[in-house]
Amino acid sequence: QEALAERSRLLALAPHLVRIEPLLFPIYGVPFASTMFYDAGLTLYDILGARRDGGWHRRLSKAATLEIAPTLRPEGLRGGLLYTDGVEDDARYTLAVARTAQAAGGLAVTRLRATGLRTDGTFGVIAAVDGEDLLTGAAIRIPTRAIVDATGVWAAQPDHPFRGRSHSILPS
Repeated sequence: QEALAERSRLLALAPHLVRIEPLLFPIYGVPFASTMFYDAGLTLYDILGARRDGGWHRRLSKAATLEIAPTLRPEGLRGGLLYTDGVEDDARYTLAVARTAQAAGGLAVTRLRATGLRTDGTFGVIAAVDGEDLLTGAAIRIPTRAIVDATGVWAAQPDHPFRGRSHSILPS
């Protein structure tokens, strides 16, 4: 629900960077059970807020599904579900966020490997990020009130400090 509310905000604030696109979910498996299972999931998705920006999902017959995606394997295909989701231009969106942060007094740092977090020592509140400048090798400590890890696809690198987590929750 929070993600869908954020999607609505992004569509309103940055329509040049975020748009709604239709997505096809082909259904294979046990005829009645598979269709009902996935249809129930998308109905919940719609109720939580997806319908606000993209409308309700639609059920499609096997023929209609193959008309949209003729290269799907027809054997076992039960039909499809057509729903919408937000799509963004990741690179332009990241630059827009960085520029906005800089305009508000923030510091955008590139080519920096986070090596640790420092707390205030009393309440466990994060007060700084320790890092290594990958261009010079210099150690750097950045005092902070908030941290945004926008490493994206590079977070999957084996030596990345947040590897294996799609969301990192840090003490406020």
